[in-house]
Amino acid sequence: MVKIDVDIGSRAEALDPGQANRWGFCLRHHCRGLWGNDLSRRFGPFRPSRGIALGMNGDFGTVLAGYLACLGHAGTVRERHLLHRASCCVPPR
Repeated sequence: MVKIDVDIGSRAEALDPGQANRWGFCLRHHCRGLWGNDLSRRFGPFRPSRGIALGMNGDFGTVLAGYLACLGHAGTVRERHLLHRASCCVPPR
């Protein structure tokens, strides 16, 4: 297992058609239900698109600038290592 995430949102938000590129894609292709109704069945398969990339990652330039700012403030090698792992999902050894 590489990563476990918890994203909190309401059912209404997840099923909002305007959130299909974020919640719909995530539910359909990345999530596994643990309890309750399987909302992934409400979405068909998705094809790669810019809309999905922006829905899942936001504006990458802004995200990257944020990571670079954090790296600039990291004082120790350990802090930089933790930021690197958080930014690229490298599993621990």
